[in-house]
Amino acid sequence: MTILVLGGTGAMGAALVRILGDQGHDMVVTSRSRQGQAGPVRYVMGDAKSDAFLQPLLNQQKWSAIVDFMVYSTDMFRSRVGMLLTATDQYVYLSSARVYAAAAGAMTEESPRLLDICTDQDYLATDEYALSKARQEDVVMAAGTNWTIVRPYITYGPGRLQLAAYEKENWLFRAMHGRSIMLCDAVGQRLTTMTSGDAVAQAMAALLGKPAALGEVFHITGTYACTWFEIAETYAAVVGQRLGRAPAVASVDFQPFLQLQRNKYQITQDRMFDRVFDVSKISRFHAMAQPADPLESLRECLNRFLDAPRFDRITGWDEARMDNLSGEHTPIWQIPGFKQKLSYIKTRYA
Repeated sequence: MTILVLGGTGAMGAALVRILGDQGHDMVVTSRSRQGQAGPVRYVMGDAKSDAFLQPLLNQQKWSAIVDFMVYSTDMFRSRVGMLLTATDQYVYLSSARVYAAAAGAMTEESPRLLDICTDQDYLATDEYALSKARQEDVVMAAGTNWTIVRPYITYGPGRLQLAAYEKENWLFRAMHGRSIMLCDAVGQRLTTMTSGDAVAQAMAALLGKPAALGEVFHITGTYACTWFEIAETYAAVVGQRLGRAPAVASVDFQPFLQLQRNKYQITQDRMFDRVFDVSKISRFHAMAQPADPLESLRECLNRFLDAPRFDRITGWDEARMDNLSGEHTPIWQIPGFKQKLSYIKTRYA
């Protein structure tokens, strides 16, 4: 197959490109930072949100598949979905299992979406991630039939290790320096499903070129659900083994916890729901295997990160607000950059 991957250098995209390359497919992958040929993969540097950059790629040929990892506003997506569908036999839109509303038991692809049943008018007035993905799903469905929608949930790998709504920069940096990991009962006791980026990519690859996948929606998740407290304790145990001191996992009140978050709706419209999934639909194309020890892969990824830790942006504001809640203090030398140090001092000691 000839495959165009838009924005395919992130964790899931890189895994998918590697898998498809091993299968011998010819690929073009757009990137903001990479150019050149690597085996069957040609990287083209540019902004895939720019029509001036994208249109020549779409005009090169009729692509067997286009896999789209870009994040759009709904207006931008509406303006380009037609040319994407026209340029390919199969357009794969990356949505998210965050689109689902709360549900009792395991969710199927037909479970209600937040966009369809939520009554919170303040929330519905936003274009928050779960809503924008659902709205763009509707745009795809109305525009043609040669599409496949995939809904991964929380994915992990050595570069991305989430805890509730925290990225590793929010919890692991603190844990490595002996400070607390903070959760609240309303989130910590909820069931969640985490899936390795490689497992999601393998399932996505299995959908490509399959006529039976056209016009269909698939959530792609693991088969094991556990609580956020269990995940936090797993992380803490690994940190303790590696660094000789296990961080405390502290349960804090809900409102102070919510004030720590940059996106409150990620908590109130997702992480406070049990997230358990029925994977029978995707399993018709790819078996989502249940590992003997479901948390072992997560431990392995954290250990790989700790072999050569590298954090993205650490902000003084985040560290100070967490310290305000926990009563702890971050040594100023641990905060990178003068502006972030100043932000920490102002927020922590004002």
